[in-house]
Amino acid sequence: MKLVRKPNDGIYFTGDVATLANHLEKKANDRPQSKEERCHCILAKLLLGSASITIQQLSNTLYVSRSTVENDLKKVKQKLAQFGLQLAITHTGLSLIGSEHQKRQATVELISQYWGKRTEAKELNGQLVRHVQLPDNLNQLFEPALIKNILTALTELIEKSTLSFTDYEFQSLAIHLMMPAPTGGSNGAQPVVTPFIAETQLLVQILERRFELTIPDFEQEYLNRHLVTVQSKDTSVQTIQTELR
Repeated sequence: MKLVRKPNDGIYFTGDVATLANHLEKKANDRPQSKEERCHCILAKLLLGSASITIQQLSNTLYVSRSTVENDLKKVKQKLAQFGLQLAITHTGLSLIGSEHQKRQATVELISQYWGKRTEAKELNGQLVRHVQLPDNLNQLFEPALIKNILTALTELIEKSTLSFTDYEFQSLAIHLMMPAPTGGSNGAQPVVTPFIAETQLLVQILERRFELTIPDFEQEYLNRHLVTVQSKDTSVQTIQTELR
């Protein structure tokens, strides 16, 4: 292809224009196309990024003007406020003010909104196999190997136990396991001691073997409360969220 510039004629391409058009269309589809998608992208960068980000950097990433980003930030602030988080704007960029627990809760909510649109469940040889594809702007924040290992570990748990997960139960547990463990343990809160069931001990063994690590007590307690809820068959969203607080 060539870019031609002629006086009194204008600027135009010659050559295989269709190939370029298809390439540009594919690239455009990979970027947020609406205000809602841009806000989700900004939230992901703030919640899962390790450094501050400037409005200009967001503008360049999203291919929109600074004024558009500033307008999107109004909605982002409202969403963050639901979790007790505030957005700080300084000369170094944008950053979040709030506890690790608040950030974690907001991140779980963010990923959950994408998950439902990107999950398939198929039956293969009598087993329910879940295929998970996170959107590109979130998929890059989790190592593919991590996602694969987490889902494989949960599949092993299902195969070796009598537990039956709903989509919501499977999703919430997988998201929790994908995220980094919160700093400061259980945030100083007094844990509710629940007798460990055999399935919890099995899951801990599977995770420790696959990831070659030792799971702390407060994290084992969380997993136990989750699996106890699954075992009890009280699978309403409200009940699970209450039990896991």
